[in-house]
Amino acid sequence: MIEHGHKNAPVWIYPEGAYPKDVNVVLTGISLHLLHLQERGELGETLYLQLDNTCAENKNSTMLGWASVIVSLGWVKCVVISFLPVGHTGEDIDSLWGRLTNFMNAADVLRPSEMIIHLNHSSGDGEDQITVQPHWLTDGIVDFRSWLSLMILPFSGITQVLIFFFLL
Repeated sequence: MIEHGHKNAPVWIYPEGAYPKDVNVVLTGISLHLLHLQERGELGETLYLQLDNTCAENKNSTMLGWASVIVSLGWVKCVVISFLPVGHTGEDIDSLWGRLTNFMNAADVLRPSEMIIHLNHSSGDGEDQITVQPHWLTDGIVDFRSWLSLMILPFSGITQVLIFFFLL
């Protein structure tokens, strides 16, 4: 995740295999970060999310239901979720992780603290520098899917859509 307004990259770290790779992990990380922004008085009126075009983690009724809930609760006035077309994900987040992968392939990383050092070294320099902020997901994740399934009617046909808007 990259927070463009502040050149921060909050990284949510959890033990490998501790949680399934799904929408609940993604939404827990995003929600915790929004709470941090809200506590600092830095949460804007519009939340822009640019996500990978994958149904398992991002492009699903849980993600869309969550967006509608945070608007209806007044966290933000508008959520814009965009999904890049397949083959067009060469954006800054992919660039950051590509640099990290190259850096880590040339180094031994044995502890999470070392990973943060490598993340910061590989996250650009000068004006392009992004500060990596580690957060640990060790207390569990929220089961957004089960909670929202009680409120959202099943729907389909979202796989071809690339942008969703949620307004109050």
